[in-house]
Amino acid sequence: MMKLSQENYYDVSPLEYMSASTFKQMYQNEAAFIASLAGEYELFTDSTALLVGNYLHSYFESPEAHAAFIKEHPEIISSRGSSKGQLKTSFAKAEQMIKRIEDDAVIVNLIERAKAHEVIIQGKIDDVLWKGKVDALNVKEGYFLDYKTVRTLKDDGAEWVDMPDGERIRYDNFIEARMYHVQMFVYKTLLEQMYGKKFMPIIVAVSKEDEPIADLYGLSDDVLEGGKVLVETYQNRFVDVLNGKESPKIVADHSRFYNSRYRVSEVKIV
Repeated sequence: MMKLSQENYYDVSPLEYMSASTFKQMYQNEAAFIASLAGEYELFTDSTALLVGNYLHSYFESPEAHAAFIKEHPEIISSRGSSKGQLKTSFAKAEQMIKRIEDDAVIVNLIERAKAHEVIIQGKIDDVLWKGKVDALNVKEGYFLDYKTVRTLKDDGAEWVDMPDGERIRYDNFIEARMYHVQMFVYKTLLEQMYGKKFMPIIVAVSKEDEPIADLYGLSDDVLEGGKVLVETYQNRFVDVLNGKESPKIVADHSRFYNSRYRVSEVKIV
């Protein structure tokens, strides 16, 4: 097992280490992810949502990390019109979301006690190598934090999700809808391997609504078990697909990837 560092973390191939993001993308559409690795398909054409999340993450990491993020991404600053020199709308909203978190003493106390940031973790789950980065960690008290920006927290972010088999399912919370329970199960497992003690995952969620709301979510044993089942069910297949031992499945999800490759095989009778 190679030693991961801040310098090489993002350079490590998915063929060497599974990650929560790789797992989620392959679960959604194996063929699209494999095509992206080959440079034949761009998974994300709009990076704004990702950058907004990173903007918030860097703020709570450290003033230095936040300043570096802004310097590395000048595109978040408006360069023309009356707003020239100011944050673009999405990032002004991120500032509002940050303030909403900081206005809540309970959340701030939890964040301030988790002093280790962007902690790299690695280990094995049933002989499959995994890696991850923990947003904030308190080893002594046995908990870790993960920051999530979400569309809404009304009804705990319940939403409908299109499954790979074409079924449409309503999840009662954004955690399972967005497969964050997979990520939290993996992080908890790797941390417990590394430190030899139990850890509690806590999600710090803040909404993108006109008036944001922030909240804390712990994951029940049942929800974590659901993440575990998904990992155990799919990880070995995903490893085989990544290594060319199995052919990737293309999902009829009407994504850009599927639509561009769809070809008529017969006349549909309606």
